Amino acid sequence: MKVPALLPEFANDGGAQAAHRLFVACAERNDASILPVSEFLVSLYDSRYTRLDAYMLCRRISGQCFEDVLTVMRWFRSTENGFDIHHIVGVEAGGLLVCNLRTKLCVARDGEY
Repeated sequence: MKVPALLPEFANDGGAQAAHRLFVACAERNDASILPVSEFLVSLYDSRYTRLDAYMLCRRISGQCFEDVLTVMRWFRSTENGFDIHHIVGVEAGGLLVCNLRTKLCVARDGEY
C-alpha cells in the first residue's frame, strides 16, 4: 500500500504530518505492534468499524508512534474546520488509503498478521 503525499495545505501542519507518519508506518509494517495504530487511524475515519484500544496504544506501540498518536488527537480536538483524517492526502486517495488499511486490519484479525 502506497501512502500519497500530504496535500499542500497540510504540508506544514504538525498534526497532519503526524497522521501521515502513522499511515506510512501502517503501510510499511506487518507486525502486530502496528495493529493498534491502524485501528486508531481507521477509528478516526469510521468509529463504527473499529474502536480505539487505549491499553494497546499505551503498551504495544513504539514511543514515536505513541507521540504521533497524541499529536493527532490534540490536532483533531483543536481543529474546527470540518476535515477528516483522509483529507490530508485528498478525499479520494485518502478514502482508498483507509479502505486498504481496513482490509489489512481484517487480514490481521484473521490471524495472518
